Amino acid sequence: DGIEDHYDLDDDGDGFSDLVEIAYPSDPRDAGSVANLPPDHLWVAGNSNLSIAENEANGSVLGILSASDPDANSTLSFSLVDGNGSTGNNYFTLEANGTLRIVSSFNYEESQSVYSIRVRVSDEHNFSLEDSFLVNLINLNEYPSRPFTSDALNFIENNLPGAEIVRFESSDQDLNSSLVFDLPEHNGTDFSIDTNGTLHAVRPFDFETDDSNFSIIIRVTDEGNLSSQSEILIHLLNAVEDLDGDGVE
Repeated sequence: DGIEDHYDLDDDGDGFSDLVEIAYPSDPRDAGSVANLPPDHLWVAGNSNLSIAENEANGSVLGILSASDPDANSTLSFSLVDGNGSTGNNYFTLEANGTLRIVSSFNYEESQSVYSIRVRVSDEHNFSLEDSFLVNLINLNEYPSRPFTSDALNFIENNLPGAEIVRFESSDQDLNSSLVFDLPEHNGTDFSIDTNGTLHAVRPFDFETDDSNFSIIIRVTDEGNLSSQSEILIHLLNAVEDLDGDGVE
């Protein structure tokens, strides 16, 4: 009848009824003119950077994606898609509501520090907008290991003052960490330790008059003031002292 009204279903076959297009308004006789616009902006909620600290638990949330759409009451859903800037997608999951999570925990010392993801936001008519984002991995200072040694924990009596007894070590996951050793609960009258972990006898020891076992605490501290410690039992050994030469001490 030459009049566009509710009796006409979808003259241009664009998926929107003539009635909807007239109300929008768009041209019901032009398939290129539809009653919908795609989302027009995609961002991280709070306008914050996407970042996650190492050692966070599997599935931890690192950010929320948001989007806007010029059409009122649009229903928007988010997803990760392949394309330019999607090389880091496999390390993350993105829920339809925009919640971005890590798949598994990161170790800064064994991972790259920056990841790129590509995000798509789609409306209920599958009109979409895509953009890429960078995710930064944050390094944390980690505790050094408890002091340890592969050497024997003993020394022989009649030692010289300052004699070296044993060398302690520690490991730290942080690259180029600076470790310092000390004896936090020792008064320094029997033993001392160099900052590199070398334990010394401060004075001469006598098996016949001194204790034969000494319990000491060895502490190691990194440049961030994180520390670990071990309780070590040092054994004093007897030296045969045959002063009269009769073969008996």
